Amino acid sequence: MKLVTKIALSAAVILLAGCSSSAVYPDAEKVNCRGQLNIGAISKLQEVRLVKRDHATNRFYAIGNAKLGIHGWQPADTFERIVCVPLDKAD
Repeated sequence: MKLVTKIALSAAVILLAGCSSSAVYPDAEKVNCRGQLNIGAISKLQEVRLVKRDHATNRFYAIGNAKLGIHGWQPADTFERIVCVPLDKAD
């Protein structure tokens, strides 16, 4: 019974994660950007990969950073600086 519960919960998490990445801003375009965050406690800049942008709300989608705990749609003013590269020149 425990295995079935774990499988059901895992499926629910994956479904919800998939919905949150595209359903909120369906007109978002793909981008290849890095958002820099200023971490005052350690006086360093940390980078977060940004993969989507919604021009209507000026929000970027961060795919996640375990160190910073940042994931999902973030306002552009969250970042100190955003550097984008055209998708055809992506690494």
